[in-house]
Amino acid sequence: MRLLAIGINHSTANVELREQLAFAPDVMHTALPSLLAWLSAANAESDIECTAEAVIVSTCNRTELIVSTEHKAEAVIAWLGQFKSLPVEQFSEHVYIYENQAALKHLIRVAGGLDSMILGE
Repeated sequence: MRLLAIGINHSTANVELREQLAFAPDVMHTALPSLLAWLSAANAESDIECTAEAVIVSTCNRTELIVSTEHKAEAVIAWLGQFKSLPVEQFSEHVYIYENQAALKHLIRVAGGLDSMILGE
């Protein structure tokens, strides 16, 4: 399994793109099951036998998908494009991808407010 942190934030994307990729609270209850179903279907297609786990973080300054999966980041990015009805090419150059230890380090920085627009926020 690999831990992936995939997202955009105030440093990588403008407000317009961040708004297009944000998840409103009333959409979260469908977004997360959709992501997990997407990864499960990808598992079936590739004969991978594992259960993916995921968390979606969406604020005004960041959208992140934290995923534990056997799949590469591209599969998660493809889901994001499909779910948001945006061509991946429209946002892929703004996406950051952290894997395994780098993902964990990133998550600690986010949780501690060190990766915020205003330090500590």
